[in-house]
Amino acid sequence: MRKNGSILWIARIIALLLVLGLVVLVFYLPVVAAILFVALVAVLAIARGKSEGFWSGMRLFLKEILFGW
Repeated sequence: MRKNGSILWIARIIALLLVLGLVVLVFYLPVVAAILFVALVAVLAIARGKSEGFWSGMRLFLKEILFGW
């Protein structure tokens, strides 16, 4: 009987951690999406800046940050 009580206790803790993880994900998902967007735009702007010139890359970066989101 003691073993089943331990398993139930562990299952409750895992369920609570799962619910808390989903709540945290709801709050931090927009932050993660914004960081990924800025990082991707920065990489694309650097690539374009190396191939077409600095100001072309800078223009792409500013255009995407201001109007692409």
